[in-house]
Amino acid sequence: AAASNLEAARERYAEGVVDVIAITDAELTWRRAAGRLVQSRYDRIVAHYRLLAAAGRLRTTVGADAQAREGDEAGTVVEP
Repeated sequence: AAASNLEAARERYAEGVVDVIAITDAELTWRRAAGRLVQSRYDRIVAHYRLLAAAGRLRTTVGADAQAREGDEAGTVVEP
């Protein structure tokens, strides 16, 4: 919706119907919406891994020491 509002504001500006403030407002709205999208994606990923950890299905091993101890690839492993 924010992207289409921005495009409409640009078209109205090109037609001389609105001033540059309308475009600036629409751009600000679009940028805020884009930021909220990024934040919500991040929050979903964090929630997913917290759920895995709470269910005991997440083992976090990082670095060469962990690899030597565990005998597997270092990194985050989701247990089946």
